[in-house]
Amino acid sequence: MTPEDIQKRRDDSKERQAEADREAKAAVEMTKQLQEVRDEEMELLLIRAEANKIIAKSRLMAEDNTLSNKKRAEALRIAIAEEERVADIEIETQKKKVEALQLFIDQAESSEEEERQLREEKAKLIELETASLLRQKRVKTELKRFETAAAAKKHRQNLIK
Repeated sequence: MTPEDIQKRRDDSKERQAEADREAKAAVEMTKQLQEVRDEEMELLLIRAEANKIIAKSRLMAEDNTLSNKKRAEALRIAIAEEERVADIEIETQKKKVEALQLFIDQAESSEEEERQLREEKAKLIELETASLLRQKRVKTELKRFETAAAAKKHRQNLIK
Protein backbone atom coordinates (compact mmCIF):
# COMPACT_ATOMS: atom_id res chain seq x y z
CA MET A 1 0.00 0.00 0.00
CA THR A 2 1.43 3.33 -1.03
CA PRO A 3 1.43 6.48 1.10
CA GLU A 4 -1.12 7.95 -1.36
CA ASP A 5 -3.45 4.98 -0.78
CA ILE A 6 -3.14 5.41 2.96
CA GLN A 7 -3.89 9.13 2.67
CA LYS A 8 -6.85 8.43 0.40
CA ARG A 9 -8.29 5.98 2.93
CA ARG A 10 -7.82 8.54 5.70
CA ASP A 11 -9.55 11.20 3.61
CA ASP A 12 -12.40 8.82 2.79
CA SER A 13 -12.76 7.94 6.45
CA LYS A 14 -12.83 11.64 7.41
CA GLU A 15 -15.49 12.31 4.77
CA ARG A 16 -17.63 9.43 6.02
CA GLN A 17 -17.25 10.66 9.59
CA ALA A 18 -18.13 14.22 8.56
CA GLU A 19 -21.25 12.94 6.78
CA ALA A 20 -22.23 10.87 9.81
CA ASP A 21 -21.73 13.95 12.02
CA ARG A 22 -23.91 16.05 9.70
CA GLU A 23 -26.64 13.41 9.72
CA ALA A 24 -26.48 13.10 13.51
CA LYS A 25 -26.68 16.87 13.88
CA ALA A 26 -29.65 17.00 11.50
CA ALA A 27 -31.37 14.21 13.44
CA VAL A 28 -30.84 16.04 16.74
CA GLU A 29 -32.15 19.30 15.26
CA MET A 30 -35.17 17.57 13.71
CA THR A 31 -35.92 15.80 16.98
CA LYS A 32 -35.76 19.10 18.84
CA GLN A 33 -38.01 20.85 16.33
CA LEU A 34 -40.49 17.98 16.26
CA GLN A 35 -40.63 17.93 20.06
CA GLU A 36 -41.46 21.64 20.01
CA VAL A 37 -44.17 20.93 17.44
CA ARG A 38 -45.55 18.07 19.56
CA ASP A 39 -45.69 20.42 22.54
CA GLU A 40 -47.54 22.98 20.43
CA GLU A 41 -49.92 20.30 19.18
CA MET A 42 -50.71 19.33 22.77
CA GLU A 43 -51.49 22.96 23.57
CA LEU A 44 -53.58 23.18 20.40
CA LEU A 45 -55.92 20.49 21.68
CA LEU A 46 -57.08 22.85 24.40
CA ILE A 47 -56.93 25.94 22.21
CA ARG A 48 -59.14 24.29 19.56
CA ALA A 49 -61.58 22.97 22.19
CA GLU A 50 -61.89 26.43 23.76
CA ALA A 51 -62.29 28.02 20.33
CA ASN A 52 -65.01 25.53 19.41
CA LYS A 53 -66.79 26.47 22.63
CA ILE A 54 -66.54 30.19 21.81
CA ILE A 55 -67.72 29.59 18.25
CA ALA A 56 -70.67 27.46 19.41
CA LYS A 57 -71.64 30.06 22.02
CA SER A 58 -71.40 32.82 19.43
CA ARG A 59 -73.54 30.90 16.98
CA LEU A 60 -76.16 30.25 19.66
CA MET A 61 -76.19 33.96 20.47
CA ALA A 62 -76.66 34.72 16.78
CA GLU A 63 -79.76 32.52 16.77
CA ASP A 64 -81.17 34.14 19.92
CA ASN A 65 -84.14 36.26 18.84
CA THR A 66 -84.19 38.05 22.19
CA LEU A 67 -80.90 39.76 21.38
CA SER A 68 -80.58 42.83 19.21
CA ASN A 69 -79.57 42.36 15.59
CA LYS A 70 -76.36 44.22 16.36
CA LYS A 71 -75.42 41.78 19.15
CA ARG A 72 -76.34 38.79 17.01
CA ALA A 73 -74.19 40.00 14.12
CA GLU A 74 -71.32 40.76 16.47
CA ALA A 75 -71.56 37.20 17.85
CA LEU A 76 -71.07 35.81 14.35
CA ARG A 77 -68.12 38.14 13.77
CA ILE A 78 -66.57 36.82 16.99
CA ALA A 79 -67.00 33.27 15.70
CA ILE A 80 -65.29 34.19 12.41
CA ALA A 81 -62.39 35.91 14.19
CA GLU A 82 -61.91 33.00 16.59
CA GLU A 83 -61.89 30.46 13.77
CA GLU A 84 -59.33 32.51 11.85
CA ARG A 85 -57.14 32.93 14.95
CA VAL A 86 -57.04 29.24 15.81
CA ALA A 87 -56.73 28.12 12.20
CA ASP A 88 -53.68 30.34 11.82
CA ILE A 89 -52.08 28.71 14.88
CA GLU A 90 -52.89 25.20 13.63
CA ILE A 91 -51.53 25.94 10.17
CA GLU A 92 -48.34 27.54 11.51
CA THR A 93 -47.72 24.55 13.78
CA GLN A 94 -48.20 22.14 10.88
CA LYS A 95 -45.88 24.23 8.69
CA LYS A 96 -43.19 23.95 11.39
CA LYS A 97 -43.62 20.18 11.38
CA VAL A 98 -43.29 20.00 7.59
CA GLU A 99 -40.25 22.29 7.67
CA ALA A 100 -38.53 20.18 10.34
CA LEU A 101 -39.05 17.00 8.36
CA GLN A 102 -37.95 18.68 5.13
CA LEU A 103 -34.79 19.98 6.84
CA PHE A 104 -33.93 16.51 8.03
CA ILE A 105 -34.53 14.96 4.61
CA ASP A 106 -32.46 17.68 2.93
CA GLN A 107 -29.52 17.27 5.31
CA ALA A 108 -29.37 13.50 5.61
CA GLU A 109 -30.04 10.40 3.64
CA SER A 110 -33.71 9.76 4.15
CA SER A 111 -35.61 6.53 4.06
CA GLU A 112 -38.74 5.82 2.09
CA GLU A 113 -40.64 5.92 5.39
CA GLU A 114 -39.39 9.46 6.13
CA GLU A 115 -40.34 10.58 2.62
CA ARG A 116 -43.81 9.09 3.12
CA GLN A 117 -44.16 10.82 6.48
CA LEU A 118 -43.22 14.17 4.90
CA ARG A 119 -45.84 13.70 2.18
CA GLU A 120 -48.46 12.82 4.81
CA GLU A 121 -47.63 15.92 6.85
CA LYS A 122 -47.81 18.12 3.73
CA ALA A 123 -51.20 16.61 2.95
CA LYS A 124 -52.33 17.27 6.52
CA LEU A 125 -51.29 20.92 6.09
CA ILE A 126 -53.43 21.21 2.97
CA GLU A 127 -56.34 19.52 4.77
CA LEU A 128 -56.04 21.98 7.68
CA GLU A 129 -56.08 24.93 5.30
CA THR A 130 -59.08 23.49 3.45
CA ALA A 131 -61.04 22.73 6.63
CA SER A 132 -60.36 26.21 7.94
CA LEU A 133 -61.57 27.82 4.73
CA LEU A 134 -64.75 25.74 4.81
CA ARG A 135 -65.47 26.59 8.47
CA GLN A 136 -64.85 30.29 7.83
CA LYS A 137 -67.05 30.21 4.73
CA ARG A 138 -69.87 28.52 6.65
CA VAL A 139 -69.84 31.12 9.42
CA LYS A 140 -69.46 34.02 6.96
CA THR A 141 -72.43 32.65 5.01
CA GLU A 142 -74.44 32.55 8.25
CA LEU A 143 -73.44 36.16 8.94
CA LYS A 144 -74.44 37.26 5.43
CA ARG A 145 -77.75 35.39 5.69
CA PHE A 146 -78.39 36.96 9.08
CA GLU A 147 -77.52 40.46 7.87
CA THR A 148 -79.77 40.02 4.84
CA ALA A 149 -82.66 38.82 7.01
CA ALA A 150 -82.11 41.68 9.48
CA ALA A 151 -82.07 44.23 6.66
CA ALA A 152 -85.27 42.75 5.18
CA LYS A 153 -86.97 42.84 8.57
CA LYS A 154 -85.93 46.46 9.07
CA HIS A 155 -87.17 47.32 5.58
CA ARG A 156 -90.55 45.70 6.33
CA GLN A 157 -90.80 47.62 9.58
CA ASN A 158 -90.06 50.87 7.75
CA LEU A 159 -92.80 50.08 5.21
CA ILE A 160 -95.32 49.55 8.00
CA LYS A 161 -94.52 52.95 9.54
